Amino acid sequence: MNKIPTIRVLWTDIDEFNRFNMDCHCKRYQSNKRDLHRFEILRFDRRRPSRHTHAPSMQIFRVHNNLGALMCRFVLIMFSLSLLTACAGAPTRVSQQTTTPQNKAQIATVKIATLSAEALQEAIKSEAAIHVFDVNSAKRYRRGHIATAKHVNRRALTYVELPKDRQAKLVFYCGSARCKASHKAAMVALAMGYTQVSVMPDGIRGWEAAGRPVVTGGDVLPFGVMPAKFVHQKMQGAAQLHIVDMNSAARYEKGHLPGARHGRPDLSAALPVNKDAKVIVYCGSPRCGASHKAAAKATSLGYSQVFVMPEGIKGWTALGLPVTLGATINRD
Repeated sequence: MNKIPTIRVLWTDIDEFNRFNMDCHCKRYQSNKRDLHRFEILRFDRRRPSRHTHAPSMQIFRVHNNLGALMCRFVLIMFSLSLLTACAGAPTRVSQQTTTPQNKAQIATVKIATLSAEALQEAIKSEAAIHVFDVNSAKRYRRGHIATAKHVNRRALTYVELPKDRQAKLVFYCGSARCKASHKAAMVALAMGYTQVSVMPDGIRGWEAAGRPVVTGGDVLPFGVMPAKFVHQKMQGAAQLHIVDMNSAARYEKGHLPGARHGRPDLSAALPVNKDAKVIVYCGSPRCGASHKAAAKATSLGYSQVFVMPEGIKGWTALGLPVTLGATINRD
């Protein structure tokens, strides 16, 4: 059995950590590796004061590829702290994990690198191989972004044309130093196997404040992303979903989401008449591009609420969610 490579990440800001936890607990991402990468939050640096009075927590962020679908989940382990010790301001002690000689070699300490606006501008001028990604909203991206930056929704990082070379230099930025979306996107890129990942913490505001040039307009993803868990929850509720399967007919017959219509070869036949209806599109796995191509086409046809389920049918079944067997359906 292959040993699990572990990446240890030191978080120095409890607020940042909590925001990362609350936002990423149900996201699914693509992985081109079959290994399970585990991010262990080792400890908090208590040298900086925190507004929080509750005890810090240690969490384990696991990213793994199950049948081609990348699953991400959090396991919360709370430390027992004495109230008297906390009130007295005594230093917090965190138990240290023991590492054996066998797994010590598997552990790498990782810290997301930062790049100043000035350094990024110089890098863009001197290095044609640097890849810059804007993690702001589509509206903010169109209002002004770095000329070479591609727009990326951190919830749909797999849909961006990331370079094949895992040694390529990736730089993420968002709004300002208070925005953490760029750090979250960088964490996903690390989980996907990229090794030279950094963020520009000043964001586009810092870039513009220094008088550096921006461009307006640009292409953004025209659709949203809805993870499989949320799709299932909405299917159980009162929400009216129109689900479109973009797999082959044979794969569709082997198992598809309950009520899903088959969208090949005629996507328009599988779409609802009401263009304000909520449309969910999926295909095989995060590595399949048919779903987001179909979502983009549906948006171009005038549908206003189009979402991609990035895990695909493989991720859906990996979660143990129900499927329906049978012949293709593409009309009422």
